[in-house]
Amino acid sequence: MTAPPTCPAHGPGPDLAALVGRRLTGVVASWYSYEGERAAAPVVVWLRDDRGGCTFVGTGSDWCLIVADDRPHPDVDLGEWGRLDVRDAPHDTPFAPAPGPPRPGHPPGARPAHRPHRPRTRLPGRHRPLRVLERRPATDRDRRPAMTGLPHHRALLASVDWPSLEVPHPTDRLDTALLARMTGPDPAERGRALDRVFHLVDHQNTIYRATPPVARYLAAILGEFADAPRLRLLEWLGAMAYDADDACVAAMRWATGGEDDPDMREFRELRPELFAAVRPFLADPDPDVREAALVAALPLSEHPDLADLRPELVGHAERLLATSTDRRRRYRARDALRGWGRDTAALENTEDRAVRVGWGSGEYAAEPPF
Repeated sequence: MTAPPTCPAHGPGPDLAALVGRRLTGVVASWYSYEGERAAAPVVVWLRDDRGGCTFVGTGSDWCLIVADDRPHPDVDLGEWGRLDVRDAPHDTPFAPAPGPPRPGHPPGARPAHRPHRPRTRLPGRHRPLRVLERRPATDRDRRPAMTGLPHHRALLASVDWPSLEVPHPTDRLDTALLARMTGPDPAERGRALDRVFHLVDHQNTIYRATPPVARYLAAILGEFADAPRLRLLEWLGAMAYDADDACVAAMRWATGGEDDPDMREFRELRPELFAAVRPFLADPDPDVREAALVAALPLSEHPDLADLRPELVGHAERLLATSTDRRRRYRARDALRGWGRDTAALENTEDRAVRVGWGSGEYAAEPPF
């Protein structure tokens, strides 16, 4: 007898073989809404079948896929943070177009013959919304990098079990109220909340269990801030991106005999989402915000799906070297350009050349800007 599937993070799951032969008869979905505005995609769905069963399909706070025997829960009032409403799903909800009588020639439970150009249901990613996709010939649009937009920050706030996430200090915990204060009306309170969140998740350039969901939330609220707090958010995202870049992964694998850190791996999977949130600020009128956005975008662009956007970043990096006097940002831009095979000699200033010569001669104990 085959054992039920086992998740490395959460243990054994249900025996999905029991679903074989069942026919989908209805779909129920849970929708997040705030001040009367409903999110574009459901949080989770329940699939009803012709044998009276109901299968829950969703993701946990760590975006790990969950499939379970479960019934729809009642509506949930989240107070000032919104609500979750459970309703029969409209036709454009994932799986909703599927219920109906068996097609001619296919008895209930029978699997249709494979037809390459028929619609297929698939999971595009373990933390992305489920959707029904129509197969069609690839176009130039299909070949563009896939950058999934982040959910609204209030939806992220409501969907994560923040106190359960590991932070550097064992007695500390994140909580919803603290994160919500980062978008409140009082600038001083927003600043204090930002200081507290950074204190909770920052320690010795290490990515913890809380880092990926916090990074998503902070990226989602970038547009809520004026320049000074926005600059701090971009600098934090840039620092985390560098702590999870390809060089850090290679060093960790060398030190651990080839093992990957699961928290770092989860953060790296978010790079297209984080890049999409950072990208608009590459053209910000404030030069500090613009440069911080570039410093964050450079390591995020190491994701394979973002390779086609690197020529755009080359132009931004060359402009930074032509105008900026910030040593750290200049180093990041030069390092990225050299990694992409670009000659930066003509863009270097006197300090850049002194640093490069000093490092090459062994005069410095560590490569700048450290």
